[in-house]
Amino acid sequence: MPTLVLRCRHDNGAPFEQDRLIARSIPRVKFVALESDNHVVPAGEPAWPRLISEIAAFLADRGPGGSRSSWRSEAQGANMRA
Repeated sequence: MPTLVLRCRHDNGAPFEQDRLIARSIPRVKFVALESDNHVVPAGEPAWPRLISEIAAFLADRGPGGSRSSWRSEAQGANMRA
């Protein structure tokens, strides 16, 4: 199942690289680093438009009731965004 992981780069809840490493262990994951200090991005923050854009793109790629056949494992590092 495709998985979208959105991580705020400057959230101090856990080390950024640790979260990236965990995400790499999930098959068919897309990891997106957001430029924010918050754990949850509030509307109006500069990272908000990217958060919404990434979620919309992820859902659009999945299509109604379907799965995207072109998703690849992020362990290969293809879509790990920093």
